[in-house]
Amino acid sequence: MRNPAISVRTSLEIGFADGELPECYRSFRGANWRAVGVQKELPYEDAQFQVVIMHESAVSLPMVKEAHRVLKSGGMLYFTVTERGKNEKDKGFTPAEACSLLRDGFNIVGIENTPGWQFWVRPRVISIRAQKKNWKTLNNSYRPYVV
Repeated sequence: MRNPAISVRTSLEIGFADGELPECYRSFRGANWRAVGVQKELPYEDAQFQVVIMHESAVSLPMVKEAHRVLKSGGMLYFTVTERGKNEKDKGFTPAEACSLLRDGFNIVGIENTPGWQFWVRPRVISIRAQKKNWKTLNNSYRPYVV
């Protein structure tokens, strides 16, 4: 999951309790890292971080918009969510729903699902890596998260 070409200096963790950051994300923690709880607005200026890592409880359209705002151009957003089963209505996301949160301001770099053989052992999860779009990767109609 780690891109060796990226040297992370600044990272932000949203919604993780102390010591709760999964091992798979620890390599993305920068030399300067900040951790905040789930909030309406992040207490940081625009374009401050190279990496934002979100806890499943923080994944929502308003928080994705805030992550977009505080990420530097070309910065990366990482999160893992529980995949919703066919008979579950209020829990988790479908892959399409998780990707639709990112459609306006991010390029999806990778999506990984729990292997099928592990589905019976634990809940199925979706891990998403997305890169903030910059002016070089945009088309002329791009307007991120305009209300």
